[in-house]
Amino acid sequence: MVVVKVFGYIADITGWDKKNVELKSPTKLLELLEKMLEQKKLMMITELIERRQAKIMINGMEASLSSVVYQEDEVALIPLPSGG
Repeated sequence: MVVVKVFGYIADITGWDKKNVELKSPTKLLELLEKMLEQKKLMMITELIERRQAKIMINGMEASLSSVVYQEDEVALIPLPSGG
């Protein structure tokens, strides 16, 4: 089972802070998120990542939307601080 955790305003976007997802085979993170989120929310989150306003961690290591997720992995989507 993959554990997906989201923090800060990303949790506000998703409406949840943690979900467990069963994988049948290794899956790219973007594909996993497509299954978990409605299109509008997915677009908001991917835009944050592309603008480097959020980062992805898999098992504590920095990752990307094209990274492969395996059973028993822990994924974290973390917003980066901004402002002045």
